Amino acid sequence: MEQEQDKCRYEFEPTPKKRLVEHRKMMPSVFVECHPITNLEDLEGVLEYPPRWVDRVEPLIPRAGTVVQNTLSDCHSDSKHYLARNRLDSRLVPKTLLCHDYKGGYQADKYLHYVNEDILGNGYTFYNWAQIDVFVYFSHHLITIPPLCWINVAHNNGVKVLGTIITEFGSGAELCNKKILKNYETMRVFARSLAQIVKIFGFDGWLLNIENAVENVNVLKEFVAYLTQLLHTENPGNLVIWYDSVTEEGKLDWQNELNAKNRCFFDACDGIFLNYSWSEKHLVNSVEAARHRNLDVFVGIDVFGRNMFGGGKLFTYKATEMASRYNLSLAVFAPGWTHETLEKSDTFFEQFLNRDSAFWSSLWPYFYTHPIRNYFTTNFYIGLDKASLNFLFFTCYNILNQQQQLSKFPHPKDTSAIQMYESIITLNNKCDCIQAATLRSRNVCLLTKQNLRKNVEYVHHLFVCDIEIADNTVVYFMTKNEEEATTRLSLTILTCDVNGKFRKIKLLAQQKDDTLDNATDLEVNASEESDVYDSVKSRYLTMVEKETWRLSVYMFNTKLCNVMEVGATIEGGDSVYLGAFGIENADGNFLKRK
Repeated sequence: MEQEQDKCRYEFEPTPKKRLVEHRKMMPSVFVECHPITNLEDLEGVLEYPPRWVDRVEPLIPRAGTVVQNTLSDCHSDSKHYLARNRLDSRLVPKTLLCHDYKGGYQADKYLHYVNEDILGNGYTFYNWAQIDVFVYFSHHLITIPPLCWINVAHNNGVKVLGTIITEFGSGAELCNKKILKNYETMRVFARSLAQIVKIFGFDGWLLNIENAVENVNVLKEFVAYLTQLLHTENPGNLVIWYDSVTEEGKLDWQNELNAKNRCFFDACDGIFLNYSWSEKHLVNSVEAARHRNLDVFVGIDVFGRNMFGGGKLFTYKATEMASRYNLSLAVFAPGWTHETLEKSDTFFEQFLNRDSAFWSSLWPYFYTHPIRNYFTTNFYIGLDKASLNFLFFTCYNILNQQQQLSKFPHPKDTSAIQMYESIITLNNKCDCIQAATLRSRNVCLLTKQNLRKNVEYVHHLFVCDIEIADNTVVYFMTKNEEEATTRLSLTILTCDVNGKFRKIKLLAQQKDDTLDNATDLEVNASEESDVYDSVKSRYLTMVEKETWRLSVYMFNTKLCNVMEVGATIEGGDSVYLGAFGIENADGNFLKRK
């Protein structure tokens, strides 16, 4: 990617408001930008006068200590056999790193708008955070500081965010050899500055990408160890990951594996990001070299398919499957391929969602899902939608307003529009009972049992959770019929109490006079308390009154327990759209929330 030529700017530079169209969607009123640091002089300035947006950075929320291993068959169950899936210790399974490289970085995501403001334009969004452990923001500038929107949306999902340090080509060699790695003192000054950047900007560490020969290789080795020590002293959860490039002799020589030539860097930090041109033999060698640290080896997977096993693109799953076979972690590079290589059109938003769903669905069996730990509400907004005015269509970008997604990757709705779809084996064998769909400008979920056995009651898996509840709980959801006017949805919630006893809570689609309430089952009718219903409705007035979505609200009482699974059953038809979901505590503030 070519470097941007614009000078790095960090202070607020208010831009006059300019209404682009007479529409609720417009460019942000405060039009300032996040930028990388392109030279050492600017680094000093940023440390002394950091931008004011650092005050808006959200902290990293803690995650549950367990994960669920994904399988092709975990999208639905016979209701009689709807059970909580096995949980694994998250420390004992491979991790997934996602490396962002959309058009070289700093596109629409660099603008410092607020959640109630949108950017007109085709910005790339990522939203499957429950399956990701580490997010790297990448660019070809010296110091890549992740934009605010990516830090916050990742942190709100419990995902660590890394910036990138990169030197490359002749200019990179000169910078390393004559400045930052000239001697141990210049190295320590640079390392301390990088540690300060992490602390000031509130992200979680660095990817080190040195792609030029280094003369003072012993200084480089000490740099990796010293920077790692500094970051761990500040926060033990911070990370430093080394990109497979320079060898222990200081040569630029990509190994595509962990071996004796790059092990010195691996031993000094938290992990290694392998170069992409590997073969199965390279993976075997990496497992042998890593020994007990196999989970700290991130196998590089380039979605564009450059010199990649399997060819990348919609065949990226081949490389992912191979790396998973050897119990190594994954480093998925440039997932923006699904967005970046699409031709612009009036249906761009729909095409992207469809294509992106196909791509991520193909990788589903090789990931692990982190449970949702806290109460949440969502209308499944991915940070991208569509607006129209006078038959002109605009893509609107607002990743800061992104919301919780299903724990399951949805299947693409229109497979005929995806080139070479029939050749993707993992998708051909995968059920399409949960689909990614669009209605008007919204991305929604389509639940269907059209291709499942008839006369069987199925529960479609929506959310993997570990949410502690007690006393009164409110659950609600929004549905809209695809065809059958009588189609309704019931929910099944599996809970587990402090003694390990499971209980099934059924939120009924039809009112029932004699409901169950025992240690095994609890049946709940839709709430008839107008104040609770009206409180939820007030948050979704447009969907209820203008878009004719059906709102269902439930309130129930339990002893202390944890919600483990949330599933849905289609009743009275074959398909239904799910447009929103929420689970909240019905405390004294519930009716005040908007």
